[in-house]
Amino acid sequence: MIITQLDGGRGWLDSPAAASLARVDAEIGHLLDINEAGRFFDQQNAHYQRYQRFLAGGPWAPIALPPGSSIHEFGRAIDTDEQITTVLNRHGWFHTVYRNGVLVEPWHYEYDYTRDQHITEGNNNMAQDDSNSWTGQRLGGSTSGPSITDLLRELNSKVDAIVLDQAFTKQQVGGSGSRDTSLRQDVDAIKRKLGV
Repeated sequence: MIITQLDGGRGWLDSPAAASLARVDAEIGHLLDINEAGRFFDQQNAHYQRYQRFLAGGPWAPIALPPGSSIHEFGRAIDTDEQITTVLNRHGWFHTVYRNGVLVEPWHYEYDYTRDQHITEGNNNMAQDDSNSWTGQRLGGSTSGPSITDLLRELNSKVDAIVLDQAFTKQQVGGSGSRDTSLRQDVDAIKRKLGV
């Protein structure tokens, strides 16, 4: 997933969803008002905890899935109060939160690229991570900062430097033979989680 910051401080989305939203903005002639777009783990967890309190008798809160399972976390969902469903549908955005056949979250839309009638318009190189383009923007940054790919490469080189000095590092974190896993195994596990 390549994260793309949305114009107007509206948050972030996965690049294909962000490209679709840019086409929506162009069609309606202004930036679509977005209450929330992509969410990170902590944001999703806060929403989920509020929803759990609601289920236990607390104040109203919208439906929220556990962290790791919300489409917001994958950058393919937006919440908006603008009533332009027909336009959003043409661009691949659809309501998805129904209970017993009744739409319960009319503000929530999820992006499905297979239903985007305008996907071939505009920039078709969305999967390319070019550090100097808008698809390569770092989180909270600009095109003048490093891309996420560059940051991961830097992290990878630092991890490799740590591993080269594994014997010393292992002694510093518990001594030789006193750990269940080697530092190399720990570093490899971190690298797998980061996808590097």
